[in-house]
Amino acid sequence: MEKRKYIRKKIKVMIDFMDGSDMEIGYTKDIAVGGVFIETERVVRPGSIVFVDFYMPGIKKKLKLKGKVIWVEESKAIGQYKTPGMGIEFLDMNESIKLDLKKGINNI
Repeated sequence: MEKRKYIRKKIKVMIDFMDGSDMEIGYTKDIAVGGVFIETERVVRPGSIVFVDFYMPGIKKKLKLKGKVIWVEESKAIGQYKTPGMGIEFLDMNESIKLDLKKGINNI
């Protein structure tokens, strides 16, 4: 049984992500204080550092976070629904951003 450090909530909002100089757009599938799953056909190699920015319910400013790609789902598996995308672990969050993220998650 998988144990997570933070409670994950389902939400679908547009999210921009960048690795290097390429900016891409995806959608969140679920989010927690510790990370997010981004639905996208354009996945980034696990271990890569990405920068994400997005809005959360009830938070007026755009949240901008650094993260690390932990795992990817590159395509739909035959006979089983899998959403293409990647799991991102948030890194180096200051307390202000963490508080905004918690507030946004609580508004879901």
